[in-house]
Amino acid sequence: MIYIQAEVVLPMTHASGNQMEHNTHTNTVFRTPGYHKYQKYIVDSLQELGDELGWKVPKGTALQLKMLFTYPVPESKVNTKAKRAAFEAGKIYPITRGTVDLDNSTKAAADALQEAFDFDDSQFIFEMLGKKYGLDNRLYVEISDAEVDW
Repeated sequence: MIYIQAEVVLPMTHASGNQMEHNTHTNTVFRTPGYHKYQKYIVDSLQELGDELGWKVPKGTALQLKMLFTYPVPESKVNTKAKRAAFEAGKIYPITRGTVDLDNSTKAAADALQEAFDFDDSQFIFEMLGKKYGLDNRLYVEISDAEVDW
């Protein structure tokens, strides 16, 4: 059963689970304001959709998570005919430092999902993750019953 299936267009770039700052005076580590802004936007967007569509994520159930992070195409990737042709042929992937590593992107987005729907993200026993270029920053999320046949 699919519990959540949504695509959120983001007004900011994807956050990273590594977005941490260190206060040398108190010797504490904390998440950046940009990280919290990103999470709040995802939480608010998904809660609004969830309320409208009656989404609930069951507690104590093994779940499967699919996430796709879309990044805007950098001008440098399509500024010549050859580069544009390679991009349009699907031969250019977001593998540079201009995009966040999948594991770090997942941390920020999964924390937002957990807050939006009040479940424990340790319930995810299988994750399918990806990133690609597109027109803008987007997050596709799908949470369903785990269907893993090892």
